[in-house]
Amino acid sequence: MGRRVTGSVLLLATALAIGPILPAVSLTPGDFSSPKISADLSKDTDTAGNPAKNTRYGFELAADGENLAMVWGDYRLDDQYGARNNEVYIRTSGNSGQTWGPVINLSAQPKSDWEPGVAMSGDAAIVAFGGDTDRCNGCPEVLNIIRYSNGQAERVFKSEEFTFAVENYVYASGDNVFVTSGESEIHHTTSRDGGKTWSPLRVWSPSGKNDFNERSNSRAFFDGSTLYHVARAKVEGSLSQPDIVLRTSSDFGLSWNADVRISNTAQEDFTPVVYGTSSEIFVAYGVRLSERRFDVVVHSSKDSGKTWSAPQKVTSLEDNFYGLRGPVLDMKTLANGKHMGLLASKEIVFSSDGKTLESRSPISRNLNEFEGLTVGSTAAFLVKNGVVYSSRPAGSEVASPKPKRYGNCSAMYKDFPSGVAQSAASRNKGTKIRLKPVVNAAVFKLNSTLDRDRDGLLCEK
Repeated sequence: MGRRVTGSVLLLATALAIGPILPAVSLTPGDFSSPKISADLSKDTDTAGNPAKNTRYGFELAADGENLAMVWGDYRLDDQYGARNNEVYIRTSGNSGQTWGPVINLSAQPKSDWEPGVAMSGDAAIVAFGGDTDRCNGCPEVLNIIRYSNGQAERVFKSEEFTFAVENYVYASGDNVFVTSGESEIHHTTSRDGGKTWSPLRVWSPSGKNDFNERSNSRAFFDGSTLYHVARAKVEGSLSQPDIVLRTSSDFGLSWNADVRISNTAQEDFTPVVYGTSSEIFVAYGVRLSERRFDVVVHSSKDSGKTWSAPQKVTSLEDNFYGLRGPVLDMKTLANGKHMGLLASKEIVFSSDGKTLESRSPISRNLNEFEGLTVGSTAAFLVKNGVVYSSRPAGSEVASPKPKRYGNCSAMYKDFPSGVAQSAASRNKGTKIRLKPVVNAAVFKLNSTLDRDRDGLLCEK
């Protein structure tokens, strides 16, 4: 997802924490044969009158229900020395991408900031990125975490030690949030209150050594009770190439069980990913056969990661796949337990068992190089260069909860993050609103007392 290129690696998935089971989303391979544009936000990331500053990269998406966030890096500003200064920006939506809030600069400092990762914890976007300091210009040596909610950005974490904060990934399930960062030494921290407070930064390196690639290519997944953390690692007693290891946590990363080695081959094993359901967990990774030939293999576990099956080959790929993106870009677990992924060959893939690809649906040829995939409560979304594509047409109706009474707007926001409109003709009378309310006459009727300015809108914002 716009990650720093560090050699030849293969990526089968990126931000994969599914958290609580999502409301049912009906997805088929044909849904993305010609993706629908949900929102073209690219013009909002341009710098008017100065095309040279329109260098954008690393777009990522995250969803929690109808809440969406898109983050990216952008060179639109100059630093204190007149050089281009990279900053981290965000836009959010509270209604499954029907409308989007303003562009917000989350970093805004003289030095550059790098490689944002994002997850949604309710209506709060948790964003992690690396930042330069005066000690090392051009080195993302500080890990920053920003909590963005209701239009307000707050820096809730900043590391004090050198971390080389690249490959920043964020995973969330309700109020539990886990951040992993680093490419040669993996750092991580946990929040149990929706990103407001954080545990001390820790390093995953059982040997205590700081060897290059001691731990790298870190990914995580939460099945509802256990957090799984997987990485490529140098393991004592293994063959010459790095192997794949995994550890588990029952408290979302505050404490960990011992590492379990999953692979031990003479070939190069790299860029692992973990995904699955509450009954079966999968770890997939790339095996390099030659400079241009790769196998993708999968191991499975039905005892919460204690023991693992022999590797099963998923597919072979032959191409020049360099960088952290790799030939398979992403894999998500859907509400029905099936899995949906995105290939660099411009195909959407579906799998029922997590180990075999049942269908491969080509995406329109001009929509290659997608940078992010996420699944919300109503649709799946892709992003490329600030254009968000959806598995459902923009403006189509979103299924709403059963009508009920709400005591206040805070309670209503849990089901309707952007508020409720009596009809499509309702117009706001007060301060300009950022989000488009969901039209639901039945909910409006039951909660009309919340419409204090009598404009046909409830809890608009």
